[in-house]
Amino acid sequence: MNWYLIGFAAMGVLGLIFFGLLGYRLGRVIVARAEERHGGWARRRGVSQGLAVLAERYARGEIDEAEFRQRKAVLEG
Repeated sequence: MNWYLIGFAAMGVLGLIFFGLLGYRLGRVIVARAEERHGGWARRRGVSQGLAVLAERYARGEIDEAEFRQRKAVLEG
C-alpha cells in the first residue's frame, strides 16, 4: 500500500486548516484596527454615537462650551 499518499493527504488537510485559521485571524486583526480608527474608542468606553459626534463638533469649534454642556446633559439624560 502507498502509505506516503496518506501522509501527503494528511499534510494537505492540515495545511488547509492552518492557512484557513491564519487567514481568519489576520482578517479579524484588520477589521479590529479599521474599526478602532473609525470610532471604536467611543464604543469601547461606552460613549453613545451622539455624544461622540457632539465631542467632535466641539473639538472642531463648531459649537461653544455652553452649548456642548447643554447638549451633553440632554444626551446623558
